[in-house]
Amino acid sequence: AGAVVHHAGLGTLMAACAAGKPMVCVPFLYDQPYHAQRMAALIDAPVLPAAYYERASLADALRHAIDRAATTKATLAMLLRSETNGTLPLVSAVAAVSRAELVASC
Repeated sequence: AGAVVHHAGLGTLMAACAAGKPMVCVPFLYDQPYHAQRMAALIDAPVLPAAYYERASLADALRHAIDRAATTKATLAMLLRSETNGTLPLVSAVAAVSRAELVASC
């Protein structure tokens, strides 16, 4: 696939990250908006809230994601290779972005 469109649930999100795919996050509820915003901050993944999901907005978001595919793949590869357990640096990077945003909002 050229890009992954997903709901930003942690399992699907991590599978897309492990595959190094550009993504469009379409969060619905619970922790999905949080994960989607973290991916937007980390790899500039487009976030398309479910309420705004329509053909034109999805096409624009996919174009953006695919245009950044090489950068996305390189960023994810760097994070996943930096330790034996590749999910740990990715989760750490997402947490670092969250902490930085929290500090900036204070």
